[in-house]
Formats: sequence, C-alpha cells, structure tokens
Amino acid sequence: MLKGIALILLLCHHCLYTGEGYNDIYIHGYPVFKSFGVFCKLCVSIFVFLSGYGLTKVAINNNGIGNPLQFYRKRYVKLMMNYWLIWLLFVPIGVLFFNRTFPDVYGNHFVVKSIVDFFGLYRAVYGTPYGYNATWWFYSCIIILYLLYPLLWKLKSYWFLLIPLSIISVSFGRIPILGSSGAFNYLLAFVCGLSLAFIPIPVGGRTPIWKLLMIAFFSLICLYRFFVTNSVLWDSAILIWGVYSYKVFPLNNILSRLFSFLGRHSFNIFLFHTFIYEYYFHNMVFWSSNPILIVLTLLVVCSLISVGIEHIKKAFRINVLQNKLVGM
Repeated sequence: MLKGIALILLLCHHCLYTGEGYNDIYIHGYPVFKSFGVFCKLCVSIFVFLSGYGLTKVAINNNGIGNPLQFYRKRYVKLMMNYWLIWLLFVPIGVLFFNRTFPDVYGNHFVVKSIVDFFGLYRAVYGTPYGYNATWWFYSCIIILYLLYPLLWKLKSYWFLLIPLSIISVSFGRIPILGSSGAFNYLLAFVCGLSLAFIPIPVGGRTPIWKLLMIAFFSLICLYRFFVTNSVLWDSAILIWGVYSYKVFPLNNILSRLFSFLGRHSFNIFLFHTFIYEYYFHNMVFWSSNPILIVLTLLVVCSLISVGIEHIKKAFRINVLQNKLVGM
C-alpha cells in the first residue's frame, strides 16, 4: 500500500513541480499545485525506505544475507530484469517514432553512454540524471545503496548510531563512495527502513487524545516540509511517523485495495511513465490543463499499460526466467 501511495506522489511530482502545462491556484501569490508537486518528491524517500525495509525483512527470514557477492548478483539481477524489459519495449519506440535517437539524447560518445545507461549507472558515472530517461537516475542511487547494504547489515545492532551518522552525512558532507549517484541524499531513509524492520510498531489501542496529538504532529511536520524546507531529512521523519500512524489508523478496504493494486504496478509505472507524460504523449496527458485531471489521466493510462506489460511477462515467462537467474 505504501508503494501505491508513493506512486501517486511520484506522478504528482513529475506532472506538477514545474508549474507548467496546467492552470494553478494562487493563494497570496503562492502556487498551490506547483508547491504540492515539489513536496511530492517525498516519494523517492518512500521507495528507498521500502528498499531498506524489504531487504532487511528478507535477510531476517533467511538468517542473514549470505555471501556478499551472491547477494549482489541476486539483487542486481532482480533489480535489472524489469528495467531491461522496459528499456527494450520503450527505447526502440523513441528511436523509431519520436526522434529520440542515441546521438540526440547522449551527444558525444553515445555508444558508451547508452551501454552505461543500459546497466543503470548513468548518473553514478556521469553525474547527471539526463540519460535516455531522466527518471532512471534512481537506479544509480539504489544500486550504490545495495552495495553498501552488507556493511549496514553488519552494523544493524548499532542502528541507534547509524541513524544519527546518516543525518550527519546528509547534512554536512558527501560520502566519497556514494559518488554523484544521489545516494547520499537518501542514506537516512535507507537506514531508517533497515532499522524499522527490527523495531516492533505498536498497533491501535491509543486514547482519543493521543490519536489527536498524532494527527496534529504529523500535520505539522508535513506542513513544515511543504512550506519551509526541501531537505530530505524531513522525509524520513514523515515516513516513520506516517507508518506508525497507519498502524493506529488503518485504511478502509477500498483504499487498501486501490493502493495495493497500484503498489503491485508501481515498479513498472516508475520505469516507463516519463515516456508517456514527457517524451511521447505529453499533449494527451496535459489535454485538460487541470492538475487533478492531468494526474488522473496519467495514472489511468499507465495502469492500463502496466497491466498489459504484466500479461507480456506472463506470456513470455519472464518472471520464471528472473526467478531462475536469481536462484542460480
């Protein structure tokens, strides 16, 4: 469900943060939807947080991560199989029908750059997110964090030290090993996901006053992040308090099913949605000039495409191939 929420925030961020292509609402000269779009970059921290959490839950169930090299191979293959499928489906369309040829996108040394991009390392190598698909910068970020994970796993008993150290690294300096991938910005969210996998979260049973205070505090940190700061440090605070709040205020069945459905398709849609709203069908997505309808249009179109991709994966047994490669 949290993946589904993150997906909606992702689409809001990309459609709205520039303030272009739609009619905004201004309050005392303040662009409401553009500001909300900037705020929605919180989605990156959610995806990173869930990666750290998921890796740790799997490691706990398996009594460790095993051999680090085997861990790297399995995680990389699992991470890249969907990426390569989307690459093979959407990049040729861009080259053949939308004039997004490799020389136009990459400029000089386009063969080498396209190979680096194909392996998900474009931002880590070149320090810029603008490869064939600008959204794919996230791959450099998460691959570097995966490389760090065996070390973080060994230090898991010292999570109470890892969190403040992550805050310091994000606030005051870049860690050299993280390079230009952007991973240092999200190290805290990754560590918080790892740490929360070990910490039991109380469920329900709170007094009405306590629940009211929870809502008030969560609203305050969101408003502070919205109006005062763009620091990703606050993303982790919102995430932790949001997860805790969900345990106290579970969603109803309809919302749970909706977010779960979107969550199952979030990886596919993350990988290809920029092709739809920016590179190939921009006018179609922004037809209404209404920010809410723009996001809904993109969400519906991408959901339908993702369902189709899942049928392709099933027909060609791609998931079976992935499981065999991961299990080798």
